[in-house]
Amino acid sequence: MNERVKRGSIRAAAVAAALGAAVSVSVAGADSASATVSAWSDCPANTACGFADAGGGGIHIEAGGSQCLVLFNTNPRFSDLISSAWNRTGSAMVMYNWTTVWEPVKTVNPGEQWSVGWWDPANDMIDMICVGGARP
Repeated sequence: MNERVKRGSIRAAAVAAALGAAVSVSVAGADSASATVSAWSDCPANTACGFADAGGGGIHIEAGGSQCLVLFNTNPRFSDLISSAWNRTGSAMVMYNWTTVWEPVKTVNPGEQWSVGWWDPANDMIDMICVGGARP
């Protein structure tokens, strides 16, 4: 990974912390090989969830507040893994792919559930999730 990207991600996290941003990050089932499979219903209110499998299945990651989660920094296991998402926040959830810049891949509107199909180029290419109006 590009050192500049790492420094920028660390700097962004420090700025968010300094500004007192309300940030919540949690990973369900990510640390246990025997973790149960998630379902849409495992996504709490007021959060945006990214799931490893289509249809809200597999392990999932949750984001709340106003933040961007750079997945290869915050939880590398989820980088290029997300295949479905449910946005239970009041603002758009924007998912990005890293090439040499952050490229928007998919916007999931408030209340929307998104799941890939075999034809969807967004499958397993998400490297960052932004919620609460945050942008890279």
